[in-house]
Amino acid sequence: MKVVNYWEQFLSTGNINDYLAYREGEEAAGSKEDEGARQGAGTDQCYRDDTKG
Repeated sequence: MKVVNYWEQFLSTGNINDYLAYREGEEAAGSKEDEGARQGAGTDQCYRDDTKG
């Protein structure tokens, strides 16, 4: 199976469909930095001085 480098293909052709194929491949990879949650989000820890755990 031939692996297509959609970014290189887009650079050579300039075709919007090649760019969209590249973006679709990026989204399918599931980059964790795009999930929107920061590290530690949703934890119940509180570091306020005026509260007791």
